[in-house]
Amino acid sequence: MENVLQEVVQGEVLTVENLNRMNDAFAKFIFANEARKQLTLDLVNSFFEFEGTTQITDFKFSDRELDPERKLGKGVVLDVVGESSDRTLVNVEIQLQQFDDMDRRTLYYWSQLYTRRLLCGEDYESLNRTVAINILD
Repeated sequence: MENVLQEVVQGEVLTVENLNRMNDAFAKFIFANEARKQLTLDLVNSFFEFEGTTQITDFKFSDRELDPERKLGKGVVLDVVGESSDRTLVNVEIQLQQFDDMDRRTLYYWSQLYTRRLLCGEDYESLNRTVAINILD
């Protein structure tokens, strides 16, 4: 059996030997894919179980690109984002680089997701849980 993934990332065929499992492309290949939704559920629920919070039973992947809402605003491209059947919104980020401001980056990503949940005229009480999971090098 050949040890080669069938996906090509940035022009290079990934093999078991040259694969960095913390790479964004690999994380998206594994966890941001409908065909492997159960892996995403297992990953997210492992964090929820550790925290003692309600686990999710389904996951609908969402658009990972959040365009800026104002001129000259900063857009965001997330690794994995989706919503569960109980309307819990989950973002999973995997970062290899060391960022001194990862706390601010996380809060920015989370707030971008959270503030886009309400439609005009909806009550604040309809805001549901929004979770950010960071896996850092």
